[in-house]
Amino acid sequence: MSDIAKYVAYGLGGSTLLAGSFFLVAALTGTPLHSLKAVGGLFPPEPKAEQGASDELPEIEEQLEGDTRSPEQIFDAARSSLTAFNLQDPFSAQELSSIENRLLMKMEELDRRSRSLDEREALLERDADFLDRRLKEFERLKMQLLAESDEQSAKVQEIDANREALAAREAQIYKNMAPQYEDGEPDVTAAQLMNVYEPEEAAKVLKHLSDERVRELLSAIHASPGGPEKHKAYSRAYALEKGG
Repeated sequence: MSDIAKYVAYGLGGSTLLAGSFFLVAALTGTPLHSLKAVGGLFPPEPKAEQGASDELPEIEEQLEGDTRSPEQIFDAARSSLTAFNLQDPFSAQELSSIENRLLMKMEELDRRSRSLDEREALLERDADFLDRRLKEFERLKMQLLAESDEQSAKVQEIDANREALAAREAQIYKNMAPQYEDGEPDVTAAQLMNVYEPEEAAKVLKHLSDERVRELLSAIHASPGGPEKHKAYSRAYALEKGG
């Protein structure tokens, strides 16, 4: 490379470094390029945007000065626009008062009903307690009657058993007495039988004797003084005893 070319290359490189330094300083500091020293003339300033008259909002005072309406008209217009957001009350003051009175009456009626229900509930509880006590009393009486009935049944069974035992013992006594009337003269034995036993008792002795001996004794009774009537009574008693 020739010396001239070298000098040209060195010059271009230095200029490039110098311009880069200016750009770096401007970027770091935020300084506009047209305001930099030495090189600011190389960069024209940025054009300012012109503010139109339409971008500025008019002041309230200017609007009021240009408005020919009276303050009352302005206030009414503003109020009419605000009232568009207000909801009309569906009830008048009289209607609201009537509704309030009806609500109070309903509340009083509900309160009376609640007190009445409380009183009825208290009465039902007292009735339930009374019925429960009566039921318990009935149960107690029922158990007592059942116990007494069982006791009475036991007593009846005991009495029946005693009666049967007594009847058996009595029947055994008559049976044991029967051999004494099995032998002997019929008229003598019949007289002894009538002196000791009534017709019903004599029949209990006679049923343990033989049929032939019974006929002999009944014939002797018939032949005794007043025999027909006595014979009738003893014969009937014997027939009943024998049949039973």
